[in-house]
Amino acid sequence: MTQPGCHETVTWVIINKPLYISRKQLATMRGLLQNEEGRPKVPMENNCRPPAPLHHRAVRTNINFAQPVP
Repeated sequence: MTQPGCHETVTWVIINKPLYISRKQLATMRGLLQNEEGRPKVPMENNCRPPAPLHHRAVRTNINFAQPVP
């Protein structure tokens, strides 16, 4: 189960430029654990979901599509 749920109250931020992290930050992220109540903690991996239909929701961006992407 991925968190948070796909609810109208959730704001998803999609960036168009890479965010760089240090090796130490990557190691910390790789050590994160997740669990559902009553179940053992497991590594946080494969935490993704397929695109969902928009159902008339607005998608907003600050990406300027008029400029070429480097």
